[in-house]
Amino acid sequence: MYKAGIRLRKGVYIIEIVIISLILLNIGLNIFAMRALANLMTNCFQNLNNDLSEAIKTLIETVPAVNMPEINPLQMMVMEMIKKNMNKDDSKPNLDLLRDKEGKFTKEK
Repeated sequence: MYKAGIRLRKGVYIIEIVIISLILLNIGLNIFAMRALANLMTNCFQNLNNDLSEAIKTLIETVPAVNMPEINPLQMMVMEMIKKNMNKDDSKPNLDLLRDKEGKFTKEK
């Protein structure tokens, strides 16, 4: 009976070692598979990006120029007024000079 217990312990140790080695092998294979999958996905996305950019490029080159409607004269007038106001160089009063010692506004001197 004593010898049977020793053999049983040795068998359990061997089984434990086999199970641990299989787990480590599984982890290693999973890491390898994940790296391969990541590389595959990166390559696929790069190919997809290249294909989409090529499709957009050919679409833009083959489509005839779109006829843009003429600008509304009222819009043109408003745009000209805005340009004039932006380029206008009026001398603006310096508000610091129009204040008295208390900080209140005064009449121009």
